[in-house]
Amino acid sequence: MAGKFITFIPLQDLPVNYDFIAKAACLKSVQYIDVDNRIYKGAEAVFQLFHTAKKGSFLLSCYRRIPIFRFLAEYVYSLAARNRHLFS
Repeated sequence: MAGKFITFIPLQDLPVNYDFIAKAACLKSVQYIDVDNRIYKGAEAVFQLFHTAKKGSFLLSCYRRIPIFRFLAEYVYSLAARNRHLFS
C-alpha cells in the first residue's frame, strides 16, 4: 500500500552526490523526506511514513503531542537501530 505514496531508496542504492541526506545520516537512522522536502529521522520518520501511507496517523499525533511517548519512541527506535543486525 505504501508504494502508491512513497518511494523507498535502499541505502546501498543511495547516489553518492544525493542532495538531501548524507549517507552517514542514513547509517544512523531511517530518513524520510516529505513532498515539501522536510526531513524526518528516527522514530518520527517512521510515524510520518505511517501517516503518509494512511496507516496509524494517531501514532504521529501521539509523537508530536505527548513528550513521554516521543521519548520512549525514540529510545525504542535507537535500541532497534543499534541492533538492526539482529533483525535482518
